[in-house]
Amino acid sequence: MLSDSFSVDADHVLESLGDKLLAAWASAVANATADLAEYRAALPSQAAAHGPRGMSNVIHDLLWQHLKAETDDIDEVTVFESGPLRELIVHDRFRIRVKRHHGTGAIASYPTDQALRFYGQHPPPGQFVLFDDLPEMTNLVFGYIWHRELGEMGAATVSYPTSRSDTLWIREIRPQAPSGVIVPSRPDAPAPTVRPMETNVDTRKDSKA
Repeated sequence: MLSDSFSVDADHVLESLGDKLLAAWASAVANATADLAEYRAALPSQAAAHGPRGMSNVIHDLLWQHLKAETDDIDEVTVFESGPLRELIVHDRFRIRVKRHHGTGAIASYPTDQALRFYGQHPPPGQFVLFDDLPEMTNLVFGYIWHRELGEMGAATVSYPTSRSDTLWIREIRPQAPSGVIVPSRPDAPAPTVRPMETNVDTRKDSKA
């Protein structure tokens, strides 16, 4: 069980997530990249007809399906799906969303109130803390670098967001080195306060919308 004094230090977070989960994410990105190439080769006119947002949705669906398959045998991982909301809950400590990264850490996401609260490490509206010993939740992003000029997916990443446009740190994850390779990071930045977990969300393994 993770300590209540959990740190948001990148090495600590990656160690807590574990190599099996990190390798699963790197594999999901690699498989989605291969699927995207196959789709473009088999149906080039249809693939070319997607606008940027449409293609982003296609990639997200590919990533999510691969990630669910890759994590099906990891007991510490719970899949939560409710309409457009998709998250992994890990160790009852981490909430993880799958998103595209631009540049050195900006997240491609529609700026809903819920999204802004997630990336700002704030609890959702209406959350009540009932017990002093509730574990704290840390919001993370399983991402991938998007090469906009090429229209291609790059490396798998894990990041700790502090807003939709900034991250405390971001690490590149490779299948052969799942503990992470440092991408532009901010090691001297102060660690933000980690918020309590939500008590009013029903998380179920492979629940359906």
